Amino acid sequence: MPDGDGDFINFPAEGVLRVALKILNDARFEMSPDVQELIRELLCVIDMLLSLGEEIDYMWLLDKQRYQIEGPFDDAWLVLRRLARLALQRANSAVVMPKADFFEIMRLGAFTKIDKNEAIRFEVQFPGLEKLLYVETLPSGEKRSVTITIETPTGAVNFDLFVGEAFFHRWDPPHNHDVISGEERDRVIKNISAAFDHLGITFTLSR
Repeated sequence: MPDGDGDFINFPAEGVLRVALKILNDARFEMSPDVQELIRELLCVIDMLLSLGEEIDYMWLLDKQRYQIEGPFDDAWLVLRRLARLALQRANSAVVMPKADFFEIMRLGAFTKIDKNEAIRFEVQFPGLEKLLYVETLPSGEKRSVTITIETPTGAVNFDLFVGEAFFHRWDPPHNHDVISGEERDRVIKNISAAFDHLGITFTLSR
């Protein structure tokens, strides 16, 4: 997900922190002085986490049971949680989980990553409930995209992706005269699958 400064975000936790950073910066001057004090401390911890995350990837792997990676800097998340709770209490706001689910939050931006084998940057966006937008940037800087139909089935699987040749065989405008080759289709499916696996999204592929 590209942030406002043109950086690219590869981890959901990093994206949430960058959103929080902007919201807190915008809102802190509307708060009372005692809440502003806590917000300044929150901003300091967020800045520290973002800086650490540039050097230490495990900072963003919050599910320790899944990834089996821990380190001394993990305690910074506990400090962030305590300060956030104190700030909410001081502002007389309820300490509750967000009402928006992860997919609603994720649709605000995109998963972005670089395919290191081919030097292609790609994004996976959710512009609607029944479609997924795959955008890739070639080494030349040229961008092209393809829209893929998705369904949200009942059960344990989050999404069913329709990836057969009958469902998408040309790039979206303005490249709609270009046919997607078999090799390109395989790359698109591979990259989307990698993005979903990374975000912990379960899915099936319908051809």
